[in-house]
Amino acid sequence: MDELSELVLRCTTEAGKEDINELLQTVHPDLILALKACCGNDALIDDFAQEAMTKIVRRIKTSRAKTFREFRSWCVTIAIRIAADYHRKSSVKNLSILAPADIEKLREAASEQQTSEFAHSNDAERALAVLESLGSPCCELLTLFYLHGLDYAEIAEIMGKRYDAVRIALGRCRSEAQGLFEKKAHYGK
Repeated sequence: MDELSELVLRCTTEAGKEDINELLQTVHPDLILALKACCGNDALIDDFAQEAMTKIVRRIKTSRAKTFREFRSWCVTIAIRIAADYHRKSSVKNLSILAPADIEKLREAASEQQTSEFAHSNDAERALAVLESLGSPCCELLTLFYLHGLDYAEIAEIMGKRYDAVRIALGRCRSEAQGLFEKKAHYGK
């Protein structure tokens, strides 16, 4: 067993402050590297690493790591989860979803500035009517995907759902919207 693995075992059983500090100093560069890979050049990387190290110290007795590699993996997982939790919360606050009525107002304002036939086409009016007639989840999903240009992963993160759940729900919403769109086109309603 190498020296670092012995240190991990000492820290997870009868750790002294010196042992834990030495272990954290060894893991810190790995935490920073993993957070930079995850978050890019986010200004909060050092804060995430600090919070992760605090959490590691509090939970070191619960670690099942027997080797340094396992311990480092456990620590990196904690740091990435802290960053993900922060970004998940802040992304919800920063995103505002426009209601179909607001989109229509923006469209009208744009058409007053630029008179174009495309802005007032029948298809656009029917699409807005279909969007307004859909239920809240479908309206929100379609708005995020088509009008805000977000992909499945971003929508999943914002809504707190799994990637596949968003993909399947969007497929169902598209089918429902297409049916309503065709019905409105056929009946002229």
